[in-house]
Amino acid sequence: MQKIILGTSNLEKAEDIKYSISVYSRNIFRNSEILTLSDISDIYDVDIPDAEENGKTVEENCMSKILTYKNILGKIDDLYGSSLISEDTGLFIKELDWNPGVHTARFAGDHDFNKLGRKVMELMNGVDDRYAFVKSAVGFTIIGYPELYTNIQSDYVEGSISEYIYEGDGFSFDKIFHLKGYPVGITLAESCSKNKAVRLEIPRSKCMEVLLDKFRPFLEG
Repeated sequence: MQKIILGTSNLEKAEDIKYSISVYSRNIFRNSEILTLSDISDIYDVDIPDAEENGKTVEENCMSKILTYKNILGKIDDLYGSSLISEDTGLFIKELDWNPGVHTARFAGDHDFNKLGRKVMELMNGVDDRYAFVKSAVGFTIIGYPELYTNIQSDYVEGSISEYIYEGDGFSFDKIFHLKGYPVGITLAESCSKNKAVRLEIPRSKCMEVLLDKFRPFLEG
């Protein structure tokens, strides 16, 4: 059975990527097993440290993750030929000099997105211009194969910072980000809670669509 490894241990992010795969793969992964880094650690009893995220762009951080995890997982014979997907996403806010940007995951503590929301709300208190955009870079590679089989795609969506933090379910900064083109005052998390397909409009999903189309001939062959 072919394996697809998601370069993350974050279950919410993993579910998001799985959803994109289910929509855009067009059955090329129908007999595949999708695993996170945590799954790999448990199955093969291997320590997988976090990749460094000190790049100046989401593309650089994504490439760091892809190369780091490809090198580690490439030492496991059973994973030869498996697909590896990794990504990096940032929230860029105009009035905060485009911060948190590439530092989004650690802006208010190590991957503490509840604190991130509260910190952004504090910094944006009383600010009229709430323009922001979300940018993602997603990388795809084949473990054990040359760098020719590695590709990075990036995309972004515009929007604004909401006036409040959505209290329902939501991932990352979705609870404070309003996606352009949707009803004013409604956060991305709220929109997705009403219609899961909205997630296909975020940049991570758009990148997944491009990458799966690009690698389709190889994966089907």
